[in-house]
Amino acid sequence: MPLSISDLFQAQSAADVKSTLLDVLTALGIPITSWQPLAVVRSIVAAVSQKIADLTAIQSQVIQGGFLDTAALVTPEGGPGWLDILAQYLFGIERAPATFAAGDVTIVNASGTTYTPNPKDIILSNPITGKTYRNATALTITAHATLTGALFEADEAGAASSSGPGTITNMVTPLSGCTVSNPASLLGSDPQTNADLVSACHAKLSALAFGGPEGAYDWFAKFQDYVGTPIAGLSLPITRSATVTDPTTGKMVSYIANATGAPSGGDVTLVAANQQKFAVPQCVTLTTAAAATTTIPFTYTAYIKSAAYTSAQVAAAVATQLGKYFASLPIGGYTAGAPNQVTVDALIAQVFLALPAGVVQAVTVTSPTGPTTLASNAVAVLGTVTPTIVFV
Repeated sequence: MPLSISDLFQAQSAADVKSTLLDVLTALGIPITSWQPLAVVRSIVAAVSQKIADLTAIQSQVIQGGFLDTAALVTPEGGPGWLDILAQYLFGIERAPATFAAGDVTIVNASGTTYTPNPKDIILSNPITGKTYRNATALTITAHATLTGALFEADEAGAASSSGPGTITNMVTPLSGCTVSNPASLLGSDPQTNADLVSACHAKLSALAFGGPEGAYDWFAKFQDYVGTPIAGLSLPITRSATVTDPTTGKMVSYIANATGAPSGGDVTLVAANQQKFAVPQCVTLTTAAAATTTIPFTYTAYIKSAAYTSAQVAAAVATQLGKYFASLPIGGYTAGAPNQVTVDALIAQVFLALPAGVVQAVTVTSPTGPTTLASNAVAVLGTVTPTIVFV
């Protein structure tokens, strides 16, 4: 009977192995039914069965680790594991690591003292999440003045250190007379997901086939070489791309976006040069362009059952979760179920996800009033968030 691929993936339990061993011993004429309950041979069979079962479990993972899609199933989400080994040694790709949330903070100095902290001297925190941030550069905080654009970076890498606008307000390092706030989101990312790493491996194959397959345009929108090195000089990495073909002219446009939305003109120029160098064949016209932006404001009422949070803390947690969600939306929105739309239900779900289970009892939304349809070249950007928090 021929073996299937799924047979190779199947590990055996100790009970299955023991049953097989006993069947073999019986076939050899060994009187296994005469063994006493505490006979040493029973213990030997049990021990051997367990060790063989352990070996089949290892073999199952090793075999699954040799196939791209099944390697993801036996790799912890975010790695490291068999998928990382396969991606690195077969496709020449390393999993993108977690990134540190970073961004500008505004410091208002109402005192008569000028402060000149060195890098990493000032520690701020988000009072809701408890995550901390330090100044990335030396600062001069002039007396009776406001310092804008002070670059701060999270102490911990990952999406959990992301903070929505106006949520970094606590000064762990006290500076008399100073208050702080972040005007925009600070977004960090977790290690590249297994699904994204698998997609990158598939795109790598397209990138190696010079001739303009769509996967190559996507690959070289994000990476400057075949190894997977991020494009140098970008103000923010390109995280999303979509290639659209005009059916009347055959010309193609590669739309690109970063975590905050549309990239700068300078970033578009760098990406365009990279795609032209590596991916565009002769007699093909490809234009690289920033994705259009569709701003979606969000006005909601959240009904909260918990004394552990203030209204400001709830609003800040929701803003942070919404920021992470919008940063992950593909160009053109999700096309399964509701083509090219960002639905109200999806936004409501972010409110529930922002806080522990059971805290949010209900959510009503007054804006948007229905799903927001995106053009195929558009990326959704979070607009003004207007919360009403009701404790029940």
